[in-house]
Amino acid sequence: MSKPKTVVLIDNPYSQPEWPKLEAAQANDLLDLLVTILSPISEYRASLPRSTGKRKRRQAAKETSKSEEQQQQQEPPSPPSILRYVVAGVNATTTALESAVNPDLAPLPDSAVKTASRLRCVFVCRADGHPTQLHAHLPALCQLAKPPVKLLALPKGAESRLTESLGIPRLGVLGLVEGAPGTDILWEAIEPLPTVEVPWVKERSEWQTPKIKQIQTKPVAKKVQNKQGAQTPSGDGKKAKKSKPNQS
Repeated sequence: MSKPKTVVLIDNPYSQPEWPKLEAAQANDLLDLLVTILSPISEYRASLPRSTGKRKRRQAAKETSKSEEQQQQQEPPSPPSILRYVVAGVNATTTALESAVNPDLAPLPDSAVKTASRLRCVFVCRADGHPTQLHAHLPALCQLAKPPVKLLALPKGAESRLTESLGIPRLGVLGLVEGAPGTDILWEAIEPLPTVEVPWVKERSEWQTPKIKQIQTKPVAKKVQNKQGAQTPSGDGKKAKKSKPNQS
């Protein structure tokens, strides 16, 4: 058997934030409410026509009957109102939080509601095996946002339920904008929960200028070895010149 080996790692010098702790039943209840609110999105995306290849589209166009043509000419279903209040993915959520920290940044694209309202809560599928580096920056952004944004870690198995309710293959972070329809009960359950705190954000620090010392030293004389094996000092660091034999 191999002996245990001690591995030395460099720890993070900043104090780590404490995420709000939820009871198992409370976390599951919040997840159930969230899935119920988002379920119309998956139904809407399932009703949209799927994209097909060019060859299949040509064959289908030849074989399409008049009744099928009438069905294709029908207007697509209107998207649910909750869709405009959902920010899915870590990149989109980070952009929304950065806009909340600094309102002078560029507004979020493709949504007038998201620019007019603020991000109220961020849900993270923290227990589903996602690397911590993907969401390590979220606590600081949630605290620096004006006003602060709630940050909650969902229980294990939340990713599969949320992706099913959203109709997308993968999800790690989800943001919900204030004013979303049908979220009154959800906000009532979230409001009493504490806001995440990052201690080092509020700590004052002083700039420490680098201290550089300049010391004058004398060059060390190098020793040059001649053919006989004797070593002679060379003060200027150059090779010693060979002495010519006397000619008599």
